[in-house]
Amino acid sequence: DYLGLIFVPDTPRFISLGNARGLIAEVDKTHVRVGGVFLNQPAALIQQHIVVLCVDTVQLHGAESSEFCQPFSLPVINTVLLSPDFNPISLLPYKEVVGTVLLDLPKAHAPTVSLTEKAEQVQQIQALGFSVLLAGKLSPESVAEAIRSRALPRLIKRGVSGTKISPR
Repeated sequence: DYLGLIFVPDTPRFISLGNARGLIAEVDKTHVRVGGVFLNQPAALIQQHIVVLCVDTVQLHGAESSEFCQPFSLPVINTVLLSPDFNPISLLPYKEVVGTVLLDLPKAHAPTVSLTEKAEQVQQIQALGFSVLLAGKLSPESVAEAIRSRALPRLIKRGVSGTKISPR
């Protein structure tokens, strides 16, 4: 299991460094991996969070380049918005610095999406050697569909309606 701590200011689930430290102290890290989630933030700030909190992964949700991902000494999850013009080949520069790609939907999409519509893209990303994490606009039905799909990613992020909390 993963616990994602959102360090993106001015978002509903933002958590401060101090509150995150207290929360992590209560987590059994033998069973739960802790990830820090960032959006277009300076590498120095991300590195500070890595050192202070001893997070297990860094999840990047912005326009971070493959070069930006290189200095981090732990696994990096790169978020990709599944827009109509997304081409999995665009991930090739990330091959040496990112192990997992989180597939998300732009906010403008409908409340849910059929994951079978995205199966070909998921398979192409997996063929490039990335692990895939699904997130965004998931419903119990779309998760069940993903489980039945041949393009089942290794992980499905628990973001089904009602499971997200705001720690402020």
